[in-house]
Amino acid sequence: MLRELSIASSRSSFVAATHAAGPPPPCAPLPPAPLPPLFPLPPVPPPAT
Repeated sequence: MLRELSIASSRSSFVAATHAAGPPPPCAPLPPAPLPPLFPLPPVPPPAT
């Protein structure tokens, strides 16, 4: 049990050191770029008043 605690503490300290040294890892993937439309939509004319 003492070995497990020491491994956990060393692992947490290593993670904290790497987290402080480098940029934080992204929690979520970046959103994908918007896809272009398959066909160009015609311009909608303004409503005639």
